[in-house]
Amino acid sequence: MYEESLSYITRAGKILSAGAGDAYTAAYSAYLKFSRIGLRAVCPADFDVQIMEASGMKRGDVLLLISHSGSTRTLCQVAETAKAKKARIITVTNYPLSPLAKLSDCVIRTAAFTKNPCNETVAKRIPELCIIEALYISILQGREEKYAKMLAAANEELRKNKF
Repeated sequence: MYEESLSYITRAGKILSAGAGDAYTAAYSAYLKFSRIGLRAVCPADFDVQIMEASGMKRGDVLLLISHSGSTRTLCQVAETAKAKKARIITVTNYPLSPLAKLSDCVIRTAAFTKNPCNETVAKRIPELCIIEALYISILQGREEKYAKMLAAANEELRKNKF
């Protein structure tokens, strides 16, 4: 599933990254990383805009969903919309039999089963962020030098913002 996900991401016309609640931070991290290396990515925070973006997807586009439970209704609606448009769906979740996983072409599983005091969410998000980082590094280490060149160009521009 991981290698297949990488292939879908690097060939995508557009990547819609989505998460709800605090899972949005992991989805946004994916957007930042992918955009920085020249992949066409979006990550709207608003559910209505996520649906709007999903409704404009087409075959070859990718919906990247981040959801610990895999059961968030709004994300399921986004996935159903993208699926109807023939987009590929990749879900990062802790639950491979969840509703989101069942809608997905690829499921990348996390493993965060420890009881957290007061339902602490950091333990759930760290594995998701690690998967996003792994995908990003795998893309950079791939054969195509264009991603490294885009990263170097982005970094050069960002240096102008530093003292």
